Amino acid sequence: MKINYNEFINKFDGYWYLNPDNKPKLSVSWIVGGQSGGSCWGDEPTPISGDSEPPMKELDAILKEVAPTISYLDYRKLATLIKEGDGESDWEYYGNYTDRRVKTLYAKDLYDFLKSMGYIQD
Repeated sequence: MKINYNEFINKFDGYWYLNPDNKPKLSVSWIVGGQSGGSCWGDEPTPISGDSEPPMKELDAILKEVAPTISYLDYRKLATLIKEGDGESDWEYYGNYTDRRVKTLYAKDLYDFLKSMGYIQD
């Protein structure tokens, strides 16, 4: 596919999130645990279990269009560009809280990878 970086961003405009430094990225977050049930009446908070990690559906949609024949090994290389970290924790009253994890892939990293592997040209 022949496409430059700006065209790439515009083509998949609905998929990107913007962070404070205005760099488009793909991102997914999920609950990994916490506590709920604490109250002002003396109820003690109890642990909550986390959710399963969701897929990056936007990444799958982009790859389906730009690199439908991507090999498993190339996909593994691409996966190394996805950064995982702690997401925000929601702290509430009486010991209640929710912890999240987040995975992020910057659009520029994805574009450069697809270009370096020959899936796109600018």
